[in-house]
Amino acid sequence: MSFDGNADLSIIRVVADTEADTPIANDLAIQLGLHLDEAKSTGDDIWRLLVSSEQRTLIRPDGAKMNIDFTQGKAALRQAQPSKDQSLVRALGLHKLTEAQRHATHVIDATAGLGQDGWIIACQGCKTTLLEQSALVASMLQHAIQYAARQPALASIANKVEVINVRSQDYFTQSDSRIRPNIIYLDPMFPSKKKQAKVKKGMQFLQALLPETDNDRLLEHALDTATSRVVVKRPSGADVIAGTEHWRGQLTTVETDATRFDIYHTARQSPG
Repeated sequence: MSFDGNADLSIIRVVADTEADTPIANDLAIQLGLHLDEAKSTGDDIWRLLVSSEQRTLIRPDGAKMNIDFTQGKAALRQAQPSKDQSLVRALGLHKLTEAQRHATHVIDATAGLGQDGWIIACQGCKTTLLEQSALVASMLQHAIQYAARQPALASIANKVEVINVRSQDYFTQSDSRIRPNIIYLDPMFPSKKKQAKVKKGMQFLQALLPETDNDRLLEHALDTATSRVVVKRPSGADVIAGTEHWRGQLTTVETDATRFDIYHTARQSPG
């Protein structure tokens, strides 16, 4: 079964995990404009959002599941990793900042997705804004942040994160012009050239749920907005994002075996 096209969100059903979760599920269904369902079974064409007080789990028709959890798994491992060893942190220039400077830094992740990179940014002490155009994904993100905030060890990180359900281009064109983040991070989703079976499960879900983005226009808006730098995540060996040919400022990179971060320095005098 292929999931490389956009899912019909009208056939997503919200399901309460237990009878006690029904009020929460009902409120969420109303918020998202979805139908409440009692059936947890799979095997039909229906996507289901299983709701409990602790989790939101999206279930595909084939039974594959996806949730967002910053309290365990990869997010927790990356949280414990020294910042100097994290390529994203180096690309954002945060490893060179003092603790006070990081706390004064505002980073917008304009392609939040499942929020893994945004969470790592918040772990560095930065005020972090996650922009997500899908109301469903944004709702899952918001709940994951709220759940993390209930954990004493993570509350100070979660409280630095704001989730906004908005199309990023609209946010940059409609926001108060006085609100200019220091850094904007972009991890644009491109059609995969790999076989579907080789695409990570989280990416499969996002490819099905999210519409395509005008990436060159998004980069243009980001470059006009960020006061320090715009960082774009790309697969290693991939071309730069369209629109880069018009950029006349400094452009540097941070590379790993699988990933390249293109860094557009928007400040007149960048810290490097």
